[in-house]
Amino acid sequence: MATMVTSLTTHTIIGIVGNVASFLLFCSIGNQFACTYTSRLWLSVLICITLLAFHTHALRSTFVGIFYVIFGILFYCAPLTVMHKVITTKRVKYMPLCLSIAGLINGAVWSAYACTTPKFDYYILVCNSTGAILSILQLGLYVFYSAATANPQQRGLELTN
Repeated sequence: MATMVTSLTTHTIIGIVGNVASFLLFCSIGNQFACTYTSRLWLSVLICITLLAFHTHALRSTFVGIFYVIFGILFYCAPLTVMHKVITTKRVKYMPLCLSIAGLINGAVWSAYACTTPKFDYYILVCNSTGAILSILQLGLYVFYSAATANPQQRGLELTN
């Protein structure tokens, strides 16, 4: 039992540190007003609904888990609008490559975390494995259109006038 508690505690601490680091990165890059007040508002609403509407731990966990899955998948789906623009223009200059790579790494790490916790976490796995798959699609699209639209000079070919 002590090993299970230690392992669960270690996973939880790693998860909290990762979430805090990504949130601080978002706040340092994003609009301070939007970051501060929007996150406080959503968190307050989630806490109030959870505490007032659900009275058992199982119901609260289910509600927060479903909430996390919905908004986590929306988080990973946000760059898909850029994918539409890349397909219509056939140019990859609109696609943020670093965001796609970070999404893939984030989804893969959290999916591995969900599978390695002593109590298998479906909510984390569903959201982040979906995110990893969407990131792979984004990177595939980036590779396809960057190869198709590369300048001949970048491929080592000379243009003659």
